[in-house]
Formats: sequence, structure tokens, C-alpha cells
Amino acid sequence: GVQAMKFTQRPWLAIASFGLISGYSSIIAAQSSSALSIDTALSGGKANLSTPLALNWRFTATPTSFNRTNATVVGKRVYFATGGRVYALNSESGAQAWKFPIDEPLPSAVTTTPIVQNGSIYFLSGDGKLFSLKADTGTLDWQFDTRNSSANALTIENGIAYFGTGNGKIWAIDTQTHDTVG
Repeated sequence: GVQAMKFTQRPWLAIASFGLISGYSSIIAAQSSSALSIDTALSGGKANLSTPLALNWRFTATPTSFNRTNATVVGKRVYFATGGRVYALNSESGAQAWKFPIDEPLPSAVTTTPIVQNGSIYFLSGDGKLFSLKADTGTLDWQFDTRNSSANALTIENGIAYFGTGNGKIWAIDTQTHDTVG
């Protein structure tokens, strides 16, 4: 399955997402002091790790054939997607805080790394839907359906979600009103 693991050494905390053979992916949380440097440019810095690392926790989710997303860490939460689900884990214990959807996975895989802003988590699915969940509970806040396949890039700037779809259209959706912009 998809596994999230936490290793310990002090004092730095780093979260890394690795793509493995056959589409499996792992999320590793490690605390360390120095030696191996991991570039975390998307989150604004570098994490230094030294070996040996000790496993603190592991989380396993259902694998998918092709997982294009990475983990997002905000506060003491790790958010990640695999297949048609998004998960939130406690970064210290590895305990699942929530998963979305609760019952059956989405009919189309999540195609973007979750973005967390202002208490909401945003992501796209392959069938062209933009989702907004409450970051603390994982409940659906709203969704926008483009009625086309979505690309695998999502960015949010000044409250506007930007992404493209398979028909070549670029979308700008206001995250407060849920309407198109422009």
C-alpha cells in the first residue's frame, strides 16, 4: 500500500514524498540534525538529516497505479492524496485525522498536490473538478466542475485558484464566491 512513515532524530523535522516502483508512494517524516540535505524548495527551505533514523510511525493507504501528488505539511498535519482519496495525518503520531471521501473513493484520481490556505484544502481530480475541503475536518466545503479533464497543476494566488483543463482552457475560480473570474 501507500505508506507514510516517521523517523526520529533531533532537532529538524522533514517530510518527504517518494515515488516507488509500480506507482506506490511513501511519505516519510524524519527528525534529524545534519548530514543529508533535502531540498524542500516548494515549502521554502532545506531539511538536514543524519543517519541512522529510527521509525516512529507508519501509515498505509491503498496504492494507485500512478500517483502524481506530493505531501503538504501545515502545522502538525500532513496532507496527501493517493488515487481518489485525500488524507490528513497527525505529523507527530501518524494517526489519521480524516480521509475524503469517507466511503468510496472519488470516481477520478486526485491529480494535484493538496494546497492548504485559510483553513481550506484545495485539489483537482482528473475529471476536471476543483474541490475545497475544510482542512480541520476534511468535510466538503464546495466543488467546481469544469466538465473536462483537469491538468496536474493548481496554484492559488490572492484567493483565485488557477488551473488548466484538457481542452486547453485556463480557469480562474474565486475561492470565496466559487465563481469564474474574468
